[in-house]
Amino acid sequence: MKLFKLLYIFFALTLLMCSCTKNEVKLSFRLDGVPQETLKLDYYASDKKKGWVIEEFVNVQQGNAQTILRTVNPSLIFIAPTSGNSPLVFFYAERGDEISISGKGSDPLFYKISGNRVTDDLTAWRLASTKALAEAAADPVKGAATLNKLVADYVKANPEKPASMLLLLCYYNRRADEQGFEKTRKLLKGDALDPTWSSLVARADMIDDTTIPGKLPGSMILKTMTGCDTIRTGKAPAILYFYRDNAPSRGDDLKALRKLSEDYKDSASRIICDISFEPDSSSRVFKMRNDSLRKTVRAWMPLGPSDSIAKVLAVRRTPLLIVADTKGNIRYRGDDIKRASSTFRSLLKP
Repeated sequence: MKLFKLLYIFFALTLLMCSCTKNEVKLSFRLDGVPQETLKLDYYASDKKKGWVIEEFVNVQQGNAQTILRTVNPSLIFIAPTSGNSPLVFFYAERGDEISISGKGSDPLFYKISGNRVTDDLTAWRLASTKALAEAAADPVKGAATLNKLVADYVKANPEKPASMLLLLCYYNRRADEQGFEKTRKLLKGDALDPTWSSLVARADMIDDTTIPGKLPGSMILKTMTGCDTIRTGKAPAILYFYRDNAPSRGDDLKALRKLSEDYKDSASRIICDISFEPDSSSRVFKMRNDSLRKTVRAWMPLGPSDSIAKVLAVRRTPLLIVADTKGNIRYRGDDIKRASSTFRSLLKP
């Protein structure tokens, strides 16, 4: 009976302690060499019924500040200076956490942020990757390869850590290397695959159930200006270009495709195909007749990403270029026309 009473008291105290956890996250700042600074915090606060995007400002005086963020569910909190630019910096927090932020200067890129296991892991990776993060923030195109490799290396070494999922979703440049993203995502396992982590990142394009194919279908029936055309892959190198007319790169892309069609006039030895996602057929026909792109397959997918072939090829955005070799294996996938052209030309060399 005495043991039962002790157990009852233990469980009662446990429940009381849990119920006393407030729906808030406490933040404390200790920043050397910062007499005065205002930092901006953005996060999504939610409960079982609804959520809000919250923007908070913290005034640091003589290097010190404290603030309280309200939330029920766990959240990613993004921190940035109000003056100047800084690479993306974020940390994880859940109600009851006490987060400490320390460092020098006003750039959060170099801050040590701690308070829970996930945030500690994120901070360790960020502080080891400051140069790559800064370069990618200054020039996303040039900095993508280095940053992607750093993320991929971390995921390979820590496939079960939640931080791996968060780094992949927030820092990996998927536009620069979709196949690399898919390959890295498949390394994740265990706790990293808990839906909690992917749900924290409001990026619908970053993770879904569609697999990026490694090979083109053997044949594809496409709508064209004159009816339909059947593209048979696996015999000649192919470059497929999915686009919308309003893309900023459309002029340069068109110029590069025109050069390819002129340099390789034998249409039997290669496949060059541009595929419009424009829903307006009359506008499409007018522009196609005036863009001087010849000896190529001019196709049309008015349903865009909902088209059956677009789904098979996992085309979720435009512009997108897919280059395949003589066996149909995809050798390049992305939006860099220079890389696509270079890859295509290499496949046509004797």
